[in-house]
Amino acid sequence: MKKILIPTDFSSTAYNSTVYGLDFAKQIRAERVALFNAFQAPINVSPDPMVPSIESFDFDTLRKASSDSLHYFKHSVLTDSPCDFPVDEMSECCTLSADIDQIAKENEIDLIIMGITGTGSISEVFVGSNTIQVSKHTTVPLMIVPPSAIFSPVRNILFLTDYVNVKATTPSEEITKLLEATKANLIVLHVDQNYQEENTESENAEKEVLSSMFQNYKLEFFTANNSNFIDAVNDFIALKGIDLVIAVPKKHSFPDNILHHSYSKSMAFHTTVPLVMIKPR
Repeated sequence: MKKILIPTDFSSTAYNSTVYGLDFAKQIRAERVALFNAFQAPINVSPDPMVPSIESFDFDTLRKASSDSLHYFKHSVLTDSPCDFPVDEMSECCTLSADIDQIAKENEIDLIIMGITGTGSISEVFVGSNTIQVSKHTTVPLMIVPPSAIFSPVRNILFLTDYVNVKATTPSEEITKLLEATKANLIVLHVDQNYQEENTESENAEKEVLSSMFQNYKLEFFTANNSNFIDAVNDFIALKGIDLVIAVPKKHSFPDNILHHSYSKSMAFHTTVPLVMIKPR
């Protein structure tokens, strides 16, 4: 895990996630960090819908504005978090969510780091976050940094599991890279919303699979009995001193609709520590 991409829109949330990302990069001894701004031409709408509006935009001017803002942003964050590795500046005219995966692959990025804004049921359902849209379109691991997060060295990583077909769905290679980079412990948590007192034979078998996957690392297993998934995870984070959470978003057998909240999306808005979303293999 040597190359990190940090998209920014120059907001206070992006500033905080960038400072966090640079500090994290120091811990894992990253070789390169790239700050990225995606800019777009403004849309000109005619007041008369029957009259087409044509206006040319000077893309060189737009690009320069993005580049200048990115340069100033970089100078500011490096004042708060000085680095001894290269921090590149990248500006492109594109749509972040649609183009982020290709950009990351072209630059051989190992990890994307972004902040998140918007909390509460209305913003989550109707507005969401650009970060959530990025998580849907990228195959590169994405670290989502809460607005109030302050960096501390990652020592304990929490991996959330439902113990369903872990061999086929656990991105062991990406998790291993994260463990190697941070030298952290891996703690596995299953939230049992049905208050089941004992592990089933199937769950025990899945534990054995995970133990085999990560046999070279310190590994602990826990079950939380709580009908509220988010509360269970955040309580566990506080109890065990968790620094980072890994979630693996899974596809559902039914179409997404406005009332449906995946646990991963809810965690992105409500977790108290950074969340790394890794697509299942």
